[in-house]
Amino acid sequence: SPLPPKKDPVAVEPAAGALRLETSLPAALKGGAMLDLKWRAVDPAAKVTIALMIGDKAQVVLKDQGAQGSAPWEIPRIDARGCVLKLSSGTEVWVSRTFDIRSTAPIIDGVDIEHPRK
Repeated sequence: SPLPPKKDPVAVEPAAGALRLETSLPAALKGGAMLDLKWRAVDPAAKVTIALMIGDKAQVVLKDQGAQGSAPWEIPRIDARGCVLKLSSGTEVWVSRTFDIRSTAPIIDGVDIEHPRK
């Protein structure tokens, strides 16, 4: 029997978009790659924390940043599905779309790569 179509959870932005990530996230990120995170909070005194959520586990990416800014993020070298980036500042919370992190190269059978000997 065919599987029901998978519904992506819709990211609900806070009223007036008090806090948001301005970097668009693809459906899959490559572990070990760098991604420039840009964020903005309406309150100029806000301190923004960005965390990578994998299930119910949080890994803080940036802590107590200014109300707006950007910083490079090295995507962890893991394989994980259904991740989100969660921005928080006081009572304001913003959650990104879900994405996967892929670090393991696809396996190609029967191919050995020889490096030239010097």
